[in-house]
Amino acid sequence: MDLNVKCAARTLDLQFRRSTFSGGADTPGTLFSQAEVSALVEHVQVLEGSTLIATFVPAGASLASYSFAFPAASVPHTFVKGLQSRDLQLRLKLKSTAGSSAVTRFYMDCLPASQWATVNDAGLLNPTSARVFGTDPVERTLIVLETPSPLDTWRLASFGSYDATGTAANDADPDGDRLPNLMEYVMGRDPNAAGGIGSNVPLEVTFLNRETPVQLDLRLLAAYDSKVRLTIQSSTNMQSWSTLSTRTGTGAWSIAPGSTTDLNGGARKWFKFSATSIPQNSWKQFFRVKAEELP
Repeated sequence: MDLNVKCAARTLDLQFRRSTFSGGADTPGTLFSQAEVSALVEHVQVLEGSTLIATFVPAGASLASYSFAFPAASVPHTFVKGLQSRDLQLRLKLKSTAGSSAVTRFYMDCLPASQWATVNDAGLLNPTSARVFGTDPVERTLIVLETPSPLDTWRLASFGSYDATGTAANDADPDGDRLPNLMEYVMGRDPNAAGGIGSNVPLEVTFLNRETPVQLDLRLLAAYDSKVRLTIQSSTNMQSWSTLSTRTGTGAWSIAPGSTTDLNGGARKWFKFSATSIPQNSWKQFFRVKAEELP
């Protein structure tokens, strides 16, 4: 988790405090103990651009309020009150066990103007001069810990991030096999490795004649995230589409398939649908399956 802050001081103070959630709103509470912070936080890094300035590790600290003292070499000569502030980035890394903690909501307070250093007549920092305290408001960030969904876990394993952006976006196709990531997920495929011809077809169509209903075969994971909705559609012109059946998660299809067969020891399921026969006024019919992530 990255947070952007402005700082006009030689130190930056952090505090972690409880949140009380009531009536749909959070209210800041008391400070965490050092042990509580250590149970949640792996470390906090302070960066300026791509330069790492300081790292805070709560393990072994004796207080619940923590202060970063920036190395003197990283402090500009004009870094004084009223002359310059710095655009810094806080990178918070939680422990892998934080999701199982009893604490699910808390605040991280950043006091970016803890203290100022005055300058001498030459415009240089005067280490012996008195320090004055800044008056910038506390920058407070609410952190809510949620248990990753099955789709989140798959996305992290596949792309190293929970965020559905860039190559990890639901409609992205990083392996170039013309299957978007979300369809790769419900089919139980590797989104970073293109399959062979035929292996990347999510919906197989079998056509005998104009009088016989078209058979649609769909092979999916037996279990996948309840946030994913699948829709099977048909069209005669690829412009207007009619829905044949929908399904959210592993719930029931809106129109049941003709048969369902377990594959791979039950890890996958094979659904067979019978679509309407091709309309008499059309010599062609198209089918597609859509995958969507619901809020």
